[in-house]
Amino acid sequence: GVRPGGAVAFTRPGTDTEEVVVLAECRPHRSGDIGGAVRETVSRRLGLGLGDVVAVAPGTVAKTTSGKPRRQEMRRRYLLGHLPPVTTDPPRNGP
Repeated sequence: GVRPGGAVAFTRPGTDTEEVVVLAECRPHRSGDIGGAVRETVSRRLGLGLGDVVAVAPGTVAKTTSGKPRRQEMRRRYLLGHLPPVTTDPPRNGP
C-alpha cells in the first residue's frame, strides 16, 4: 500500500482542463495495482477522476522542514519526467 504521509496530489495540463495527478510512495513488491486502488478510493470518497497515478520509491516525495509535501517541486519533477517510478498506471480519462 501507500506509505503514510508518502503521497502528494497536484494538477497537470489536460486537453480541456487541468487533471489531478497523484504520486504515491510504496515498496516495489507492494506496488501491485496501486494505481487502481488509489483511483477507486479517490473516486469513491471525493468523486474525482485522476489523470495519472504514479507509484514512486519510498523517500521520493520531497518534504518541507515541517514534513509537508513540496507539491510544486514534485509537480515540476513529474512534468520534466524526473521521477523514476516504481510502476506507472496508464493514464485514464474520467473516474
